[in-house]
Amino acid sequence: MTEAIEGEVTKQRVLGCIYNVGIVDILPSNFLLAGIDYRLMNAFNRECVLKAIVDAVREDYDYIVIDCPPNLGLMVANALTASDSVLIPVEAHYLSFESLKVMLGTVEMVKKKLNPNLKIAGVFLTMYQQRTASTLWRFAKQALQQTMK
Repeated sequence: MTEAIEGEVTKQRVLGCIYNVGIVDILPSNFLLAGIDYRLMNAFNRECVLKAIVDAVREDYDYIVIDCPPNLGLMVANALTASDSVLIPVEAHYLSFESLKVMLGTVEMVKKKLNPNLKIAGVFLTMYQQRTASTLWRFAKQALQQTMK
């Protein structure tokens, strides 16, 4: 990612960073990615850096999964810009559904400004507990309905 900010992205450079683990290819991060939002702040076309990397190898893969931190920084904006669809994990807790509303708004903004083809493939619950299921389902349904209007 750091090299993509500073230089040209080529298929050979991207493929040179990929590790094959059985039937899965992995492009790992390292400790330098921790400060990537700071490095992206002044980068030209900063929301599209990851898209250039993904586009270089997109035709070689059926699926490319981009795992992101639980925040709405420039790295997440890059991932949404580079993606065809997004799966949103949500902790089964009321406050997480408030965050879901913010995330859905961010997805809509990226669709309008950077990636009109971005689709929400789904929202899935994590840390589920049976006793709170019906209440949480109601919050999730309301959040999705408000966003889809």
